[in-house]
Amino acid sequence: MKANQMPVTRIAYAIVILFIFFSQSSVLFAQETEIDKSEVPEAVLQAIESDYMSCSGEITWYIHSGSDNINYYVVNATGDKITCEAYYDRNGNLIHSKTVMKDAKLPIPILEAVYEIYPEWTITEDHVVIRDFDENKMYSEVEITKGRESKTLYFDSNGEELTPGLVFGPGKEMVSANAIPNPVTERVQSDYMSCRENITWYSYTERPGMRPDYYVATATGDGIRCESRYDRNGNLVSSKTVATNVKLPSAITRFIARDYPGWTITGDQRITTDFDETTTYYTVVIRSESGERQTLYFDRNGNKIDPANV
Repeated sequence: MKANQMPVTRIAYAIVILFIFFSQSSVLFAQETEIDKSEVPEAVLQAIESDYMSCSGEITWYIHSGSDNINYYVVNATGDKITCEAYYDRNGNLIHSKTVMKDAKLPIPILEAVYEIYPEWTITEDHVVIRDFDENKMYSEVEITKGRESKTLYFDSNGEELTPGLVFGPGKEMVSANAIPNPVTERVQSDYMSCRENITWYSYTERPGMRPDYYVATATGDGIRCESRYDRNGNLVSSKTVATNVKLPSAITRFIARDYPGWTITGDQRITTDFDETTTYYTVVIRSESGERQTLYFDRNGNKIDPANV
């Protein structure tokens, strides 16, 4: 594998993107106010429990007041050699997040890429995972050193090196329904009749300062939550439907009874189906007698699956 060849203009652009990102981050943190867990919406609490069960130890909550009086909830959590930071809106939708793992083992494709492209460099102990807002993409941030020099590299799960602009942008921002093109609003009404009651819209742009590339709709119905992404012409790009408090397949209940004796299945189980209904998985929250909680993931056949693959 060879490193991506970037002309000087692209390198300069990447540096500018990094500078803007960290500059905005410093402003963001300056506006955060620590709050009590009781002030956090239930939807956000459920989301963080599902997203970061490895960081369920020491959790500190903050609220950030964004533009248009929109509040975002920020969670800083720590676990065994792991630190998590995530931003959620009031509906429990993940805006962006970052996980820092100490002494973590990097995936083999990334190790092979670093050794091939940077043979004289040494990988440090910090391994950072950056999750895209829709939780379908994960990026690894790797620091390498050679003498007094240091570099920060970014890779996808396949070991392909990325530019910082592809990692930190695009962005997701809550917008009003008036900002959504008519073809998109008409399409979402027909696609999600069971989720028409409470619709929240987001814009999603890959080019800072330009008009949105996609529009994301999150909507709720009776025991069901839908999320879909459309282009500006109203074409469906991707979506998923989450139904809550569903009846679990017997294969899943048998697995939990066998492998987690003494644990109780809570009422928080969910079934998620992607837009073409080819992928379905179950999310199940279980609780021990001591009150400890874990989130498990299963396919439709009752096989336990890795949350990174859902």
